Amino acid sequence: MTTSAMVACTGLARRARMTDFSVRGFWANAQISAADQARFFFGMDRLIPRHFRGYARGLLSGIAGYESWGIPAVARPGWRVFFKGGWRGTGLGQLVHQVARLERPHQTFALAVMTDGNPSMGYGITTIQGITARLLATARSARPRLAHSAPADSAAALR
Repeated sequence: MTTSAMVACTGLARRARMTDFSVRGFWANAQISAADQARFFFGMDRLIPRHFRGYARGLLSGIAGYESWGIPAVARPGWRVFFKGGWRGTGLGQLVHQVARLERPHQTFALAVMTDGNPSMGYGITTIQGITARLLATARSARPRLAHSAPADSAAALR
């Protein structure tokens, strides 16, 4: 990764209020926490330039059905879901993670779930779906509150 690209990534992380982000060398070597991912997705509308916002939201909400496991499988149809996920093998087993922004009238919810050491991808997906179901059950019973950014100490934010 070029120096200017690293500076741009670091600047974006700062604007997103990420506290754990770092990158050295190749973009795939970036280190990021679930809290940082949730902060970015919670604030994505202010972080993505206006003229690209519709395109970005379309990409993040128009992912093929066969790749819409985890968070969107649990959240739809009650929420509009913008998400990105990833998976790969590691020395511990399967790494499976997903981050999403969920919207419905008067509520925006961002969450990220990062797992590693799963015996299979399906196990990681089941973990993500279980966590999502518990958080959304809480969101259904919670009284919406106004917030302008994700809490500093939380990987999930409810507005």
